[in-house]
Amino acid sequence: MSDLSLSKVPDGMDDDEPPLPPVTPARWPLYLFLLALLGGAGYVGWSMHRATDPRAVLVAIDLEGQWFEGSMAAAELADTVNHRLESLGFTPVKPGDPAVLETLEKHDGDLRSAARALGAGFVVAGRVAIEAIDHPIGEGYVELRATGGVEVFHVDDAPEATRRGAGIRGWSGARERERALLLLADGALSRLAVGEALPLLLDHPVLAELLEGDARTVAALSEASAFVGERHHALKTADKAYEGYQRRRQQAEKGPVPVTYHGTTADDDALCGAGAAGLCVKTESVRPYFSPGRRELRMLEELETVEWRPAGEGEAVVRWSGYNVPGYPRVAPDGRSIAFVEDIFGWAKAPSLIPPEGEARRLLVDPDRYFSQPMPNAGPTAVAMFVQAERRAPRGLLVLDTGGELLIEIPPTGGSFDGFVWLDEGHLAVLQTPPTPAEGEDADEPTEGEEDDAAGEPDPLLEPYRETPAQTVWKVPTDGGPPTALYVAAPGEALRWMTRSADGSKLGFERRYRAPTDGDDGAEPLPGPGLAVLDLSADPPALTRYGIERRVEAPNFSPDGRWMTFEYNPPGSRDEEIAVVDLTADDPVAGMKVLTDNRERDRYPVFTADGRQIVFEQLGEDPNNRRRAVSLVASVPAP
Repeated sequence: MSDLSLSKVPDGMDDDEPPLPPVTPARWPLYLFLLALLGGAGYVGWSMHRATDPRAVLVAIDLEGQWFEGSMAAAELADTVNHRLESLGFTPVKPGDPAVLETLEKHDGDLRSAARALGAGFVVAGRVAIEAIDHPIGEGYVELRATGGVEVFHVDDAPEATRRGAGIRGWSGARERERALLLLADGALSRLAVGEALPLLLDHPVLAELLEGDARTVAALSEASAFVGERHHALKTADKAYEGYQRRRQQAEKGPVPVTYHGTTADDDALCGAGAAGLCVKTESVRPYFSPGRRELRMLEELETVEWRPAGEGEAVVRWSGYNVPGYPRVAPDGRSIAFVEDIFGWAKAPSLIPPEGEARRLLVDPDRYFSQPMPNAGPTAVAMFVQAERRAPRGLLVLDTGGELLIEIPPTGGSFDGFVWLDEGHLAVLQTPPTPAEGEDADEPTEGEEDDAAGEPDPLLEPYRETPAQTVWKVPTDGGPPTALYVAAPGEALRWMTRSADGSKLGFERRYRAPTDGDDGAEPLPGPGLAVLDLSADPPALTRYGIERRVEAPNFSPDGRWMTFEYNPPGSRDEEIAVVDLTADDPVAGMKVLTDNRERDRYPVFTADGRQIVFEQLGEDPNNRRRAVSLVASVPAP
């Protein structure tokens, strides 16, 4: 039978029509089909190799190494970030899976290729640098300061397409370094990393496109989208609250001269003095962030700083940063160096010095005593401060040289030291208040704190302090010599807040006064409370009193000694304002000028080194945290 007999006859062709000649089939269509089949299989295999889940994320932030390199801190950070991402709809790669570790080792730490092999579409990477400070307290204490950043990229992105967020930073402390690292990873760093990474993930074109039209992705990432929207709104609202509060402060000012602000309401600025380098400011800042867990605005406390801040244009220069500075640092009479007390994580207190150049240094580390109001002399060659055995105990006086060696220490001697300033490099003016005998107690009997000393040989250097009958201003040499009385307060008179003129010829005070009664041995009435200036150039030094009806506090001289500025409580107001008097006028009080008028508390005024401005603190309330007080550095033109 021929092949033709097997050929089909087309419909409509007559049976007697000659059949078509036989045709040999061509082989190239088969080749094309096979090639297409093989190509399709290859494409499927290649696609399966390339397929990644855009919701799958590999978190690998370098924190003293990567978690797959053995860093426990990086593992803690990755675990915490992964947990938060998972709660918001992502499917992070689990560091604890042995297959994940094997894949990362196989790709030799190449995050992009490892993530692709693991099916992850995105990588959250970055690096956090650690500064470690070993504190010599007891068995030791380690403080860690972390700074770094977070970056996000898709596995198919070009290297230059990596998206970077704002910096992240934090700090922690513990007895052991590893413990401090784990606290850091599980705390501020993880919360800030999530807050920075999520907007970068959702704004990436791959996810942004899916969130526009893919219902499954929209549903899966609804919590993440809500978090990013809430975070943006909360942080923007917080910024607006701070800006609005500062604007309202400026608008509420009704004083006769303009007020200029030298900071923002987000910071708690303490004005500590002024010098040639600018304004000495201690800052306690917070950083608003949106909590991934609580889904609300929270505040991270920053390290405190001591800095020189310009009174005009320019950048602040941070001279120290750390955990806590109790009280106020003080500036040397020449305005070049600063002394402060460092609270070392509650374990000890350290009187410290910031010289004109070089790093801050601790003069003493003491876990038991309390120190306050340290002040360096010009030079500096020494630092004086108050010292207390307990927080509420009477204050003694301690003077150290700049190497931390003891120069003099004067115990409270039954009373208390209430103020001091440097007269020159080797002498202090010290305000001492004697003890007030309790009812029925003999003033000549030693008090409880004096009994031990009284039982032994009396110290001739301490006898003048013990024998003074009234509040006294002493001139105290720092070489250990005996003190000299410069002024003894009159009956009913009490001095506070001692300050000195730039040339050291005058001392200024707040002054309280209680008029004598019939039982005060015929003492003559004096001008009422207000200000007082002790002229040290007179022999003997003479006190001039300026009676002011309302409360005055915190006086300070202008650089030329002509003016004195202070806090003033105007009649009919509960707020403190900034006022100034001309000490050379015939009647300084009559010519007193009140320079501010607002609803805040203005306090602690000082003149700038050039005498052109009066700078002060303005106390207020954090608009984003009603339990937090804030103070802002402000200034007005000097008369």
